[in-house]
Amino acid sequence: MKHDKNLKIDSKGIISIEYLFLIFLTIIIIFSLLSFFQSVFESINNLEENIEGRTLLKKISSNINEINSLDDGYTKELTLPNEISNSYYEIILKSNEIILETYNKKGISITFPINLVNSQFQTINETKLYPGEKYLLKKVKNNNNLSSIYIQHLT
Repeated sequence: MKHDKNLKIDSKGIISIEYLFLIFLTIIIIFSLLSFFQSVFESINNLEENIEGRTLLKKISSNINEINSLDDGYTKELTLPNEISNSYYEIILKSNEIILETYNKKGISITFPINLVNSQFQTINETKLYPGEKYLLKKVKNNNNLSSIYIQHLT
């Protein structure tokens, strides 16, 4: 009979080890699923941010290309959103590209080559546009009588 008791104790010990192993395995699976879902949610947020940024770049690019293709004096008003996916951003316009910068991300849209001018109609290399601001895009002649784009900040 003593032999039977020892056998029962050994069985209980084996069962306890199996439960511990099962609990440990369950915890590993739960943490794996949580990290997977976290990465999925981060990907969704990044995709939303990228879509909003790309849409804004496309809007600005098409406005500039439209103005550039029409006669001098043509104007178009542009209002920038306050944020992109709850993030601050900045837009840099250059002669052949539009750059959107937000935190450590950058998006670029290529445009037809344009001449940018300041309020004195002098050619400039780039200009910055800021969130929540309104701008008037206008096709003008620069000081050398070349078609150019003047971007006026509206208050």
